[in-house]
Amino acid sequence: MYKKKWFGLVLFITATQLIAAEQAEEQTVKKSLWNSEAELGLVKTTGNTETETFLLRAKVINTREKWKHTVRGEALRNAEGDDVVTAERYFLSGKSEYTFRRRSYVYGLITYDDDRFSSFDYIATGILGYGRVVMDRENLKLNLEVGAGGRQSEPEIGETNNETVGRAAGDFQWKISKSATFTQELSTDVGEDKSISRSLTALSTKINSYLSSRIAYQVRYTSEVPPGIENKDTELTFTLVAKY
Repeated sequence: MYKKKWFGLVLFITATQLIAAEQAEEQTVKKSLWNSEAELGLVKTTGNTETETFLLRAKVINTREKWKHTVRGEALRNAEGDDVVTAERYFLSGKSEYTFRRRSYVYGLITYDDDRFSSFDYIATGILGYGRVVMDRENLKLNLEVGAGGRQSEPEIGETNNETVGRAAGDFQWKISKSATFTQELSTDVGEDKSISRSLTALSTKINSYLSSRIAYQVRYTSEVPPGIENKDTELTFTLVAKY
């Protein structure tokens, strides 16, 4: 079953790259409405999963007048010996933004997190909220967001849990030079039973027009977990990023 999941996600990422490339070629007059990137690299994890494995990420962005749509996919998997899986996690998200003023927008966000080595089979979240472009300079950009919605968690043992959540998030980008860019993404979803926070810090260095190297440090923290499960998971990644 997990081989099918992995294979399906690879097909999804490949398809999105091909669609984005085709759409980009059709934009001959206007600025390209499609942007996409895929990255592959080595991951060193600590916490509930302690291993070295491979990471595959993809992102596709479509911008059309006042609308912006973003789809992200992520897969982490490692097998040792006779195909003994020691780490496996899948993450998908979809986000739509509508700009109603120059620096203000509303958004809808859906996320799905499936981690075999956590205490949950999956965690799905849906959010509606407001975003503000706080800073929009040539080399500095900062977006802040708030929102509310619902979260469904399917534990390995016990009943499905549904709860209301509030969300706060920030996205910072600093273009240090023509070839180097620093990014910081922060988010926290506060629910009735538990809070889940994520931080992704990255430094990207451009190799050429289409290829970059990236070093990133990701932290995921869950406030309430069963005995024997750690609250914090970390990932230190070194990847190559292809942009289209």
